[in-house]
Amino acid sequence: MLANFISWADTSRGLSPAIAPFIDRTLLRPQDPSTPKFHHVEHDPSPVLKSASKSQSDNHKPSIVSTFKLTADQLNTLKAKANVANANGGKKHTTFNILATHIWRCVSKARGLSADQDTKLFFSVDGRNRLDPPLRPGYFGNVTFRHARIAQAGDLKTESFTDTIKRIHADFGWSRPIYMGPGNVVQEGKMYILASPVNDGSLSLATRLETPHMKAFEKL
Repeated sequence: MLANFISWADTSRGLSPAIAPFIDRTLLRPQDPSTPKFHHVEHDPSPVLKSASKSQSDNHKPSIVSTFKLTADQLNTLKAKANVANANGGKKHTTFNILATHIWRCVSKARGLSADQDTKLFFSVDGRNRLDPPLRPGYFGNVTFRHARIAQAGDLKTESFTDTIKRIHADFGWSRPIYMGPGNVVQEGKMYILASPVNDGSLSLATRLETPHMKAFEKL
């Protein structure tokens, strides 16, 4: 999809797109009948909060949206913590995996979940470079797939950072963007990881949590 943004950026500056958009919706048409190769936990219902009564679970509690900036130094600290176990040639973890792990653990702590409470982390996977055969360059369409991992809150709080990890630029000719992010975060617990518009190595995290949970999350 980024290539399509770049094509629009080229067009807005009066240039010809480097890669022409290609549209063919049949390429990602689902099988009929469906023949899944394994159980897809991302399609299962979300875990039920064990400590909540029916009246509590039926009512939406007040929640707020906050954006947190993670500096390059903070990210490097997390990376060092995550990759310390890989000093002997192990697989190096990506920034996304490291940050998603940190957020998952912190949110579970902020919510004060019981040790046996199941938690579920949803994230999107870019399928463009993972399909066989690969899609033609310039494919115009959404090729992201929802994926999920499940773990108990107690495990997330006690296991090592690396054990949890194992579970899981377009120039329009109008100068740098001042801000890029979601207009609103509708769902409680939803997260957006955003790149810095000034290339200082930092990232921002926009999320919505219940008001008391956000106060606890800010301290972690």
